[in-house]
Amino acid sequence: MKKIYLIYSPNDISQYTLMGINSEFNEYGYNIINASDYENDEQNHYSEYEKIIEKNKYLIKKANIVISLISGNSMDTHNQFFELGYALGANKDVIIVAPPNLKLPYYLKNITYILHEPPFDNITYRVIPFLESYSQNYKQTDELDIDTKTREVTIQEQYNKNPHLFNDMAPQSFENTVRELLQEKGFEVEKPRGKTDYGYDLIINNFKGHKKVLVEIKKYQSTSKVSISPIQQLFGAMSAYNGDAGLIITTGRFTASAKNFAGKLHPSIYLMTIDELIKDSI
Repeated sequence: MKKIYLIYSPNDISQYTLMGINSEFNEYGYNIINASDYENDEQNHYSEYEKIIEKNKYLIKKANIVISLISGNSMDTHNQFFELGYALGANKDVIIVAPPNLKLPYYLKNITYILHEPPFDNITYRVIPFLESYSQNYKQTDELDIDTKTREVTIQEQYNKNPHLFNDMAPQSFENTVRELLQEKGFEVEKPRGKTDYGYDLIINNFKGHKKVLVEIKKYQSTSKVSISPIQQLFGAMSAYNGDAGLIITTGRFTASAKNFAGKLHPSIYLMTIDELIKDSI
C-alpha cells in the first residue's frame, strides 16, 4: 500500500475528520502514516520539540508522497512550510491543499496546488486524481534496500535543491537545522541545558584551531543585518563561560561596523552567513 505523510495543524482538522480521510484513502490503496509508524526511541537527549522534528523527518522519508492541508489561519503554518521544504529536499512528490489567498514561500510556487477552502473533510476525492497521475513513479518504500531507506537527507542536499530553504523557518527550527548542519560537517555539538539564556545557543569543538567555541544563531530576514550588540553579548558570554572563540551564524548579513568590531576582538569572534557556512569546508 502506498504511503502518504499528511501535514496539517490540529487546529484545522479533528481526529474524527482525520480518521475519515484515512479510511477514504485506504479505499484507493493509500495509507496515511502517523506517529505509530515511528520506530526511533533513542532520543532521550532531545527536547520535546526536537523529538517532534525528528519524528516528522523520519515519517517524510518513509512516505511515497506528502500532502499538506494548510488553512493559513494557524500558528503552525510556518512549521508546515518547514516540513514541505524538507520533503522537497528528500525528493518527495508534494501536493498542497489550501485556500486561494494563501501566500506561499518562493520555493513552493511550482508545487501542485489544489484550491480548497477549509474544512478539509471532503478533500480525498479532489486529491485522488493527482495521486493517480504520480502513481507510475512510485516505488514501495518497503522494497527499498536498507541503506536507501534509512539514508538521511543532508542540509546541503536540501539547500542545493531549494536555496530559499531557511527563509520561512521559525527561529527554533533554524537553530535545530544549524546544529544538524554543524554535525554534518563533523563537529561535536553541545546545547546548553534548560531554558536559561546563556548568551549563546551551542558549543562546538575544534573550530579553526579553537577548542571551545560558543555559537550564537540569529534568524533574521535575508535583507536584515546583525549589528554590534549581539557580538558584544557573545563576547561577554565567552568571558563568563570560558569560550576560546565565538561564532555568529545568521540568515541575514552583518553591518560594516559589526565586521570591523569583531575583527578587533581577542579572543576572536567569527561572523558567518548561513550561505557561507553551507559552502565553507570548515
